[in-house]
Amino acid sequence: MFVSDDLLEKGMDITYDDIRASREALEQKYLKRKTELHEYGYKIVRSYKESLKLPDNHYVKADGSQRAYVTCGVINSKQNYESRPLSVMPLDDNYGLQFLISTAVEDSPASNDQYVYVEVYIWKEAGILMVTIDKQDTLSVPYPEEDNAFAGVDALIKSRVLFKCTDERLDLARWKNYQTSFLGCQLAAFFISGSRESSATCFVDKSNP
Repeated sequence: MFVSDDLLEKGMDITYDDIRASREALEQKYLKRKTELHEYGYKIVRSYKESLKLPDNHYVKADGSQRAYVTCGVINSKQNYESRPLSVMPLDDNYGLQFLISTAVEDSPASNDQYVYVEVYIWKEAGILMVTIDKQDTLSVPYPEEDNAFAGVDALIKSRVLFKCTDERLDLARWKNYQTSFLGCQLAAFFISGSRESSATCFVDKSNP
């Protein structure tokens, strides 16, 4: 690539102080973006919790211990969900923030804990806040400071949670579609045998606080 004389001349005038100042400016911009996305992340979690109309922030187990209905966190090195505050989560290489929202879907005192996880990714594009849910649906939030700014995000998260608590193979309205398939034959044999055991999309995870 041809290098212009103008570029060479400007390069000659650069000093170490210029390089240090540029690095410090970049670091300040990064910290500002991180603080901003952390605040929006907390707003998303708070708005989602409020939209659920929960009876309380926690439910009580038979042994008297408490479990939070909604938490945020990450998948740790052991591939388990780990609740963490957003404030300790770094931004990725694209200056976006990724985290999981965990929702308790079984709150009976004597039952096993069951949670559903939904991934949230937030970043800014051309100054506009963008939110992607489970790597599938993306919404722009142009006015995140307004009341109910995250209502659409809430709706997407709740739709994903509900979807993960369903299985169309158990939907009787679709039974005829399965009768002509191998899976349908297997399901028919399953029910005829009188077995009542089944698997569910919502899975047990006792590591979630």
